[in-house]
Amino acid sequence: MKTGKTSKYLKYAIGEIILVVIGILIALQINNWNENTKRTALEIKHLKELKSDISETLKDARFDTELYEKDINSIRHLQDFFFNKIEYHDSLTHHFQRSIEHYQLYAKTSALESVKSIGLDIISNDSIRLGVTDFYQIEIKDAIDLGRISQGSTNFTNKLWPYLEKHFKPVDKTIKSDSAWYDDLKYPPKKWEVLDAETLKNDYPLQLKLNRTLILRQGIVFRLKRIDSIGQQLIALIDDEIKLLGHD
Repeated sequence: MKTGKTSKYLKYAIGEIILVVIGILIALQINNWNENTKRTALEIKHLKELKSDISETLKDARFDTELYEKDINSIRHLQDFFFNKIEYHDSLTHHFQRSIEHYQLYAKTSALESVKSIGLDIISNDSIRLGVTDFYQIEIKDAIDLGRISQGSTNFTNKLWPYLEKHFKPVDKTIKSDSAWYDDLKYPPKKWEVLDAETLKNDYPLQLKLNRTLILRQGIVFRLKRIDSIGQQLIALIDDEIKLLGHD
């Protein structure tokens, strides 16, 4: 009788242990599921913020590209004048004014900094994680550095201005410019008038410096368009990942 009771007790105890173990396993599974759900929600949040920042950065890159391309066209007009393809006319002063313009790309990086603060591994997709870091640390950095070079040692305004002030004088007429920021100025800049067109045409150092700025501007445009292309690819990857994570 005692053996039978002991056997029943052992079976009962083993059953209790099994139930407890199963309960613990279920609790762990539920906890893991909750943690994974929280992590996924956090990842989606950061992916959306990264997409937003990249989109804003691309807007600035496209805006700068458009302005630089106008500057490039202006310098080409000036080269036509220097090489006797066209006669000097008043509209060329506008192109000389454009030749000293400069724009700096400003990348929005708050989302990247937020991700870095908690660890890049929150982004589970290797292609996106590596793509985002390369986008900012290589593509954006190169474009910003090139912009700073053109703003520094080869600054368009500083390099060209001494030549332009020899050949032009201001007149009491307001510039009609395609630079949108002029519209916000209470006192827009005045038009220029050439002092002597023939002397201007024969200023060979000015021609050389304009040619140098033409090369630099084309290099910047190449970088900005590359940023736009890579950024769009990244946004497409992020969109696909958000959809994938949202259906898990």
